[in-house]
Amino acid sequence: MRSGLGNASSRKLVGWRRYRWMPTLGNSSIGTKNDMRIACPGAVDQLLDLARDAADRRARLIFFCACKSPWLTKCHRHEVARLLRHSARRRNLAVNIEEWPGGRPNSRPHILRVSPEILNDMERGAKAVPLQRKRVPTQFVAIPWGTLVMLKAGRREFPCRSVQRHFSDRWVLPRFVDEEEALPASSLPTLRREAAKLRRRYDLY
Repeated sequence: MRSGLGNASSRKLVGWRRYRWMPTLGNSSIGTKNDMRIACPGAVDQLLDLARDAADRRARLIFFCACKSPWLTKCHRHEVARLLRHSARRRNLAVNIEEWPGGRPNSRPHILRVSPEILNDMERGAKAVPLQRKRVPTQFVAIPWGTLVMLKAGRREFPCRSVQRHFSDRWVLPRFVDEEEALPASSLPTLRREAAKLRRRYDLY
């Protein structure tokens, strides 16, 4: 289900029976300098009803928009999630909202072999790891936010915490970082603590 502008390619991908466009939950301030504003906040009741119907079918409801990241922009998905929790409490219903793909990161890091040049860039604070292949490796297809990744180039290695893979002109694995973070941490225990802190901040638990 998509808020805001309709998307023919998404509708074609999942099929019209499974796709629902809800402009009522879009950001009515798009194209203006005004603060983000949900077009019709009361429409979350309809969203909650759709989620209950999906639960009856043992399915999940996916709510998405056009933002590349819910945190690098003032994405209205956060406000919709807040309104949805409020609606569920008012109706005395339990609801679980997770940023796709959900789940918690494994305690052990995933291994990713990279070139010495990429490892050097990451040590200097690069924001993403180029995957250097046409297809995303299976182990990185649906990793939870904050997953630990150990980059290896020969005998050298460097740990980082990552988010979902992203495609712009190529597949990359972005780092899961605080926008005010100066230099990346270089130890797994520190990365685990910081990942847990960021997941709590962004309601990923």
